[in-house]
Amino acid sequence: MSMRLIINADDLGLSPSVNAAIDTALKEGAISSSTIIANSLYLNEVRNIVSKYPKASFGIHLNLTEGLSITNNPMLKKYGIIDAEGNFIKGNYQKCFYPNEKLKQAISEEWNAQITLLKKEGFALSHADGHHHCHTWPGLEEVLMTLLNEHGIERTRNRYRYPNLTLKSKLHYSLFGICCRLHIKFGKRHTGVIETIELYNSYREALTKYHIRSTTYFGHYLKYLEILKKNPAWHPNVLVELMCHPGNPVYIEEMKTLIQEKDFIRNNYSLVSYKSV
Repeated sequence: MSMRLIINADDLGLSPSVNAAIDTALKEGAISSSTIIANSLYLNEVRNIVSKYPKASFGIHLNLTEGLSITNNPMLKKYGIIDAEGNFIKGNYQKCFYPNEKLKQAISEEWNAQITLLKKEGFALSHADGHHHCHTWPGLEEVLMTLLNEHGIERTRNRYRYPNLTLKSKLHYSLFGICCRLHIKFGKRHTGVIETIELYNSYREALTKYHIRSTTYFGHYLKYLEILKKNPAWHPNVLVELMCHPGNPVYIEEMKTLIQEKDFIRNNYSLVSYKSV
């Protein structure tokens, strides 16, 4: 049995150009899934796109870093998550790590409002992930899983489960862990490696506790495409999500590669959606 792949486009609703690129990728059969930004200004465009691809899966792209907050909660202002006008502040990552109970409640209310809005707009949400991976920021596991259970969303991204980490990747995630500790838990003498293991374990335990399903592995499309091209038999009999960002100028090569390599993917792997998880 060949490896099953979900290729998920993040950021549906971010801008007209991103929407158009995701629409094209779905039409070409280069991706099988996408996640929607609830506080988007372009939900009518998103609704039109979703209606055209019933076999694809569409989830929610939970957000704490871009656009206008739906709740405009005073606690989000107090802790520097949104500005005076209610806009999320980019680069607020560390302010959300290991939140106290008041901030947890505010984040829970914001995410609940985002999910509720998309459901009221008629979107059937197959899964959840987060803008800038906010759904897996440390200390928010219970918030995420509780909301998914309440809304009947049974699947989410398995961000901390990377296959075959290279030395460069290990160093990257070790540095991420060090930053978590220095910014949020200064005084605990943990290394970045231990921090990364802790994050993976706490997220995995939350998935199990709340009976939320996910993929075996997760990775970035361009990075793991190189591995797949070199070894088409890599990791058989598992389900892997590859994340991509069509239309995002930061990933300008990604869209072109998605179209160019769609036949390679389809000839060597089973391209499925989150409905198969």
